[in-house]
Amino acid sequence: MGAKEAWAAKAERLEAWAAKADAAASAIFASQPAYARDPAFQTQPARSSRGVAKARARLNDREVRAWELQAKAKAHREKAAELRRMASTNAGDAEARKTAYRAALDSIIEPGMYVDCIYGVRRVEKVNTKSLRLAGALGPVTIDKTLCKIVPERCGTCADWKGGECWSGDRLDGDLSNGSAGVTLPSQVCEAWRP
Repeated sequence: MGAKEAWAAKAERLEAWAAKADAAASAIFASQPAYARDPAFQTQPARSSRGVAKARARLNDREVRAWELQAKAKAHREKAAELRRMASTNAGDAEARKTAYRAALDSIIEPGMYVDCIYGVRRVEKVNTKSLRLAGALGPVTIDKTLCKIVPERCGTCADWKGGECWSGDRLDGDLSNGSAGVTLPSQVCEAWRP
């Protein structure tokens, strides 16, 4: 059994455990009496040695256990989803998406354009194979192309201006999380925002 099959099998087990935990929590919530959530019952003064205090503590402990079971089920489901995601990916998928995005940027980006990255909106000084050299506040900064988005100048004068997009076509956001290696490119870049 390979790693992907093992991950898928573990995801199945985790989902079964989550279903059991949810069923147990639902059974606990269903078995609680109607007065268990009544503020009068919860706030009624009682000495710790009396039956009312002990009954209230038992009911509260059961409800806490039910909430813990629901949290456990949620954690199992999240882990199972991550294992299923890992089992469905192939080696090289991420690099293929990054390469496609870099190629898409290469077709439009030039020195002097502006990009948005983790350092904010910066001017491109040089375009390298996998990275961009940007004008930083304290000097040039080199950053991977996959971490940048093109920022059109908000001139508002070109014919293709429409709500923040300064070109004919879709915005190049670099959202490649859906697993597709294709990138939507603008069909015609507006000349108004080029230097």
